[in-house]
Amino acid sequence: MAAIDRLLARVKEAGGSDLHLAEGQPPWLRKHGHLAALPNEPALAHDGLAALLREIAPPQRWERIERTGDGTFAYAPDGHTRFRVNCYRQASGWGAVCRFIPGEAPPLQDLGLAPAMKDLAQLHAGLVLLAGPTGSGVSTTVAALCQEINLNQSRRILTLEDPIEYVLVPRRSSVVQRDIGLHARSLAAALREAGREGFDVIYAGEFHDSEVISLALTTAETGALVFGTLRSSSVVRALDHIVSAFEAEQQHWVRAMLANTLRAVSAQVLATKADGSGRCAANEVLIGTPGVASAIREGYISKLSTMIQSGGMDGMVMLDDALMKKVEAKAITPAEAAAKARDRTRFDALAREAEKPAAPGAPAAPPKPPPPPPLTGKTQFVTGPPRPGPGRGAR
Repeated sequence: MAAIDRLLARVKEAGGSDLHLAEGQPPWLRKHGHLAALPNEPALAHDGLAALLREIAPPQRWERIERTGDGTFAYAPDGHTRFRVNCYRQASGWGAVCRFIPGEAPPLQDLGLAPAMKDLAQLHAGLVLLAGPTGSGVSTTVAALCQEINLNQSRRILTLEDPIEYVLVPRRSSVVQRDIGLHARSLAAALREAGREGFDVIYAGEFHDSEVISLALTTAETGALVFGTLRSSSVVRALDHIVSAFEAEQQHWVRAMLANTLRAVSAQVLATKADGSGRCAANEVLIGTPGVASAIREGYISKLSTMIQSGGMDGMVMLDDALMKKVEAKAITPAEAAAKARDRTRFDALAREAEKPAAPGAPAAPPKPPPPPPLTGKTQFVTGPPRPGPGRGAR
């Protein structure tokens, strides 16, 4: 038993999500987004945390962490419970964040996602982007989508992670999981090879540079379903990040590839439940309709917010509207929703409208429109060949 296991066990027992450690400070526990010092624990001694981390890190990972000053690895104290451990040097010594990962990916229907999100597991090709700030549950959403496919479809699934978080046990699908740094030298190298290895579904990790983005776009264009994540707070910012990762002369090619391959973009936040029992996800969703594809191709990404507002029939939803629906369902409080809202003025207007009592004798509200049809891999493509660009010869 490693020395740090006692602290990790306290995180699990308390129902916490993260253990924050820093030399010279006591351990801190995060639960449902709130941070508090772990009771009855002394401050960590100088050089004490390094010894705790060195004991549980894979040797080659720890060598790299000591050389670069930061890094990530996964640790399973009992072979089942898993933690993602992020280590870093800081002013008083070493620091770390240990994120608790449940044993299995949660069922997709338990996450409280927007209705259109559940249809993403039915896609057969194209690119799906899932964005959100650190700690927004995006990796859990991706794992739940992959698990949904694993349980219900016969496909080949590949996840490329740094490190592997949720372990997917093969059910109806064949599942391969690769830990970047242990099983592959880089995300780009693993993604380049994945296109030659016959995978139907690929979780391509975080899109952090132009090489990874280029390879993901090319892989999606050739018939695979590719999931990728971004640290971004909105759909528009996520797509701006994709395009701006490239030099100006390459951006036309990127927009053309996005127009042809993009199936959906989600920007996710976590909100504390009204009963205090945990947190639930709220999603802003853009669906890759022909109109959206045309706007992206022509460079009108800034207009996509307006298209989301008017795209309810296609399953699109603004974040503020998604939050208001959770308030109406009493899943979260109005104050929590307002704190998470992106456009506070617009959200306050929605809240005031929802609070208005119906006028005496006023006609009943019209019935809600039927839900949009499920997404399929046969979503209409916008015609027109993309220009040659980076990544197209990489395969």
